[in-house]
Amino acid sequence: MNTTMSIALRCLGFNRPKPKTRIGRCLRRAERCVTILGLSYLALHLFPQTLFAHSVTVGRISVYSRHPLPEQATSSVERAIHLLDRSELFEGDRNEKIYVCDSPALFRLFSPKSPAAFGISVPITNNVFLASADFASDTVRRFGDRYNTRSLSGVIAHELTHGHIRGCLGLIPGMRLSAWRSEGYCEHVAGEGSFPDEKGMQLFLTGDEDESAAYRYFMYRMIVSYLIDHRGLSFDELVDGSVDFDDAKSECRQFFLKTSSLQDGEP
Repeated sequence: MNTTMSIALRCLGFNRPKPKTRIGRCLRRAERCVTILGLSYLALHLFPQTLFAHSVTVGRISVYSRHPLPEQATSSVERAIHLLDRSELFEGDRNEKIYVCDSPALFRLFSPKSPAAFGISVPITNNVFLASADFASDTVRRFGDRYNTRSLSGVIAHELTHGHIRGCLGLIPGMRLSAWRSEGYCEHVAGEGSFPDEKGMQLFLTGDEDESAAYRYFMYRMIVSYLIDHRGLSFDELVDGSVDFDDAKSECRQFFLKTSSLQDGEP
């Protein structure tokens, strides 16, 4: 045990021979500072509730905020649970924790790679961090310029589904799953996105593109929803690699073009 602890301390920059030069001592101090900052950041991810003074729990889902939570917070979580019920991965026996940042700086702290996202589900801990939340209107607003608003309950369902995917496939396979499958399935569960459905469908049917991530997620949702609702694929069949994205996209477009023609009264 002592040997293991000694090796661990050495790896972290401690319990080593004292440097003999001034430069060596400065580098050792810098190394220890970086180690302490790294450990502090890890501790913050493991125990983020230290920054969030208020909370409400619905079933096994707890929502934390720096500000008092209104009664509507319960309704948003209940709507998210209703959305999650459509997912075959949802069992309702997991303790989920959701943290509302309501601050660009705080959200960037927990989501350094995606500071303009609506929310993020952190691997390993499965903690969910939301950019902001307006419980009265069931709305999340991200810190970005375009397509920056969508439903709070939908974002909660989306981010929790990421954790369910990792729980089903395993941590590494879940993280390596292609974006159109993972994000498309999460959007399918949420049932909506930030890109306007009518505009998105027009672009999708005509084969035009919008460069925004919001449209890309809309397209992923359309394809995955088609595969599940009309092709009858299970989640396992969706992620087993047998479905090609381009083929599924073309098949989905043809299906909705035909559906649109029938609705317009064309033969």
